[in-house]
Amino acid sequence: MLELLSVTALGVLIGALTGSIPGLHPNTIVFSSFPIYFSTSIGLPTYIAFVAGLSVSHTFHDFLPAIYLSAPSSESAVASIPGAEMVKNGDGKTAYHYTVTGGIIAVTAVTVLSPLFFFLLDPVYDFLSGFMAYILGFFLVFIIFENWKISALTVTALSGAIGVIAFRMPVNQSFILMPVFSGLFAVPAALDVFISDFNIPEQGDVEKEVSWRGGLIGFVSGLIAGTVPGVGAGAATSFLSPLIEDRKEVLTGLGAVNTSDIFISFIALFVLEKARSGASVAIQTLGDLSVPLFLTAVGSSFLAVGLSLPLTARTEKVFLRSVRFFDLNTVLLSVLSVILGLTVYFTGFLGVLVLVVSSLVGFLAWFKDCRTCAMAVLIVPALFFYLGVGIFI
Repeated sequence: MLELLSVTALGVLIGALTGSIPGLHPNTIVFSSFPIYFSTSIGLPTYIAFVAGLSVSHTFHDFLPAIYLSAPSSESAVASIPGAEMVKNGDGKTAYHYTVTGGIIAVTAVTVLSPLFFFLLDPVYDFLSGFMAYILGFFLVFIIFENWKISALTVTALSGAIGVIAFRMPVNQSFILMPVFSGLFAVPAALDVFISDFNIPEQGDVEKEVSWRGGLIGFVSGLIAGTVPGVGAGAATSFLSPLIEDRKEVLTGLGAVNTSDIFISFIALFVLEKARSGASVAIQTLGDLSVPLFLTAVGSSFLAVGLSLPLTARTEKVFLRSVRFFDLNTVLLSVLSVILGLTVYFTGFLGVLVLVVSSLVGFLAWFKDCRTCAMAVLIVPALFFYLGVGIFI
């Protein structure tokens, strides 16, 4: 038990680091830790506790670069606009507080409603499977029109093509998502911060308000992202964004969707035997999620929430000091070097090719402000699968 607690705490600390550095995704750490897992006597429960702690902690911290540097991940992309506006007004700490409270609301909703998921998720999913092609088609059309411009259609088409091709390449499919997601989201975010000239003004005190409405809308978005294949948190949040009225609700909802997505993906992996997140993909790669392993994953996730909450305020202070006094460019170059090195190690030359092509599409999506369209990289292959075209995801 003490070992699981310690490893979860380690994952929480590393998740705070991955969340604070633009472009550093938890999946990079998770998949790069595979050689350590396979070459040591670390047990699967211990490794799952680490993955859960890392993943949950990351969802509480990855809004820091989105809010303060306008360098979001795909999950926090929507937060960059209202967050940056609040930072300019000296309200960045309040903006970050909203995202943290959203995570708390999501965990509360998951705790209350989890018994229903075990009884209803499987039959409801079986029913919806017959219509899944239409559901995925709807989301694909939605993200195009939600970002409607020629560049959005181009990014959607190119991302979908990358997904179709990548999942059929003769490389280890357990790791192909690493260069795909790194190229589409991490590399453009890191390089944009690298070449930009930003200055964070002094920030005022936190206004501790709570938006239950925004948090519950975000929870529903996380439920969609955690169960519908290929529909990530960014696309699910964009779908429900017309229901959100102001900055407080937007930021609270985004905090809720990221955290609930992690919890729902673990439940979906256990109940549906379907992986819907990087963390759940990693666990599924290593073996079936039995009842004891599932309890380890969920228990470690709740522990990670308890450890992450008091850590967020401290991490924010360290983050603000770091971007003012530390050479962030050196950190970003290190992150990009790690991404390239891991891509070569796990997927070889073909993986590097995927990384380069994905990065080019990611740059287009980034600078044309249609990053959610890049989620077509998963939606299109999943759509082909449900249409019976023969693409497996």
